[in-house]
Amino acid sequence: MKDKNTVGKMLFYCNKILSYTKNKTPKEVESDSILAEACVFNLSQIGELSHRVSRHIQEKTPHIPWRSLYGLRNKIVHEYDGLTLTLIWEIIFEDIPKLKNELEKLFL
Repeated sequence: MKDKNTVGKMLFYCNKILSYTKNKTPKEVESDSILAEACVFNLSQIGELSHRVSRHIQEKTPHIPWRSLYGLRNKIVHEYDGLTLTLIWEIIFEDIPKLKNELEKLFL
């Protein structure tokens, strides 16, 4: 049950990011500082939640980059100045849709 709630929250944040960036280019997101910060915040939430997923689920789904998700969270929180927007946009536009798809498979 705990994992289902945690993954549900991760999906919630994926959906927020995808709705914020729907039909937008990376340049459009980058030029809107409030939108960019909202996306980065939601990425940090996904990363924090990824650390709470049980070892059992993580081992069952090695194709989901659990450690990388938490590593991104740490980078956002502790090394914000070191983040590049290019990396953030690659994650948002390439990785988040894939992550959402994989997370949906876990409990559907």
